[in-house]
Amino acid sequence: RHCHYRDTFWKSDQEFLEEEASSSLHTQEDFSKLDWEERAAVCFLILCNAYANHLKELSHKYSTNNLILGGDFNMVYDKWLDRSHSKFQSHHISSFLHNFCLELSLIDPWRLANPLVQSFSWFKALKWESVAVLAPLLEGSPFASIQASSR
Repeated sequence: RHCHYRDTFWKSDQEFLEEEASSSLHTQEDFSKLDWEERAAVCFLILCNAYANHLKELSHKYSTNNLILGGDFNMVYDKWLDRSHSKFQSHHISSFLHNFCLELSLIDPWRLANPLVQSFSWFKALKWESVAVLAPLLEGSPFASIQASSR
């Protein structure tokens, strides 16, 4: 139950496995005893290592039917809310990506909480304040050396 995802996020696969080996969480039964926040931490740990060499081993160790799929799909459901008026951007919505999201019932948590807000955290004219929100996630990572002077 000692899942410190912020500490393991930037470690190598081997360090991740060594830290997890000392955990008391070993079976599906152990996993089912965890509260929601602890389960989320375990899922986040495994997700952060989705490209790990030992993912199959981890999936057997922490087998579950619960799946959290995350990613930056650049999905556009409403071109008037989710696009700027740039001449360089296509307003074409990928039918494959659209169907993929619909079939898996994927949602955009930000859009769900802000259904009518037109805001672009990814836009070229990104404000430093928007980037500062990520500071806790970057702590201890290779990106932590980015200074405020790069505004």
